[in-house]
Amino acid sequence: MNERIPVFFSTDHNYIMQTGVCILSLLESANGAKYDINILISGDVTETDQELISKQVGHFKGHDLNFRKHGDEFSKSFVIRGISTTAYYRLLIPWMFPQYDKVIYSDVDVIFNCSLESLFNTDLKDNFYAAVPAVRLRKLKRGRDHCKHVGLNLDKYHNSGFLLINSSLQRQVDLRQKILELSSKRFTYQDQDIMNTVGFDRILSLPGKYCILPFFFNMYFKNDPDLSKYYGDREEIDEYVKGRNCIMHYGGPKPWDIYVYGHDFWWETYRKSIFYDPTFDVRHSHDIISQKMTYKIIFKNLFRKLLRLK
Repeated sequence: MNERIPVFFSTDHNYIMQTGVCILSLLESANGAKYDINILISGDVTETDQELISKQVGHFKGHDLNFRKHGDEFSKSFVIRGISTTAYYRLLIPWMFPQYDKVIYSDVDVIFNCSLESLFNTDLKDNFYAAVPAVRLRKLKRGRDHCKHVGLNLDKYHNSGFLLINSSLQRQVDLRQKILELSSKRFTYQDQDIMNTVGFDRILSLPGKYCILPFFFNMYFKNDPDLSKYYGDREEIDEYVKGRNCIMHYGGPKPWDIYVYGHDFWWETYRKSIFYDPTFDVRHSHDIISQKMTYKIIFKNLFRKLLRLK
């Protein structure tokens, strides 16, 4: 393959380490693919931060790396759940980088276990995006309530954490103005709600393997009948459980904070990265053990109170 695959990330100073770990997993899984890596950065990203990422990418040959400070188009947009306005800028990639007709965007709380070459060759046809169905929201009452509230079809609602973006088509129909208008609204899921609104009925569904959330493991251990609907046959699903040929996306609780399903895939990559800190590793293990002990004490005391009530 001679064509480079443009892959975009968005980050700030607080997520530099996670960005580096994510990119390391991308490059380790390239399998011959060559990437143009573009990182949208906020104003607090330092030269040292950029040098660390560059050093990590420099261990691999044949890939390009570029940093680009984003503007202030979303400076007054709604912020919720600790997610900064940086998240919105994935929506403006088609206009920020007009040299690309099609790009891939990924959040950085991700571990890649597959090449993106096959995905990039997907025919988007007349769709603005290709994305993974928001399985978790589709299966929860609050997901149904949310989509009803914002006027979206839950059966067509998709995650925005990993996207194949039809940049040329979005520029052709001038989707930018509609995106900016919607950014003033107080959407619970911010950029994701905007993407599903502007892309309504024009989002191509990707296989679930491109966004294996911790919720996938809940479905797996409960033998949820919808597993095959979103993730394929049993053999494929078993491979994803092992972290093979898929993308792990730690939406919600993060593996560097607490124990989550798929926790070990992130830590295996982190320990190979230039960001590895043995002290952080040991402290994290201590915190997890302490959390488990705390929960054990809480439930023990609660059980005793229930016995007394009887």
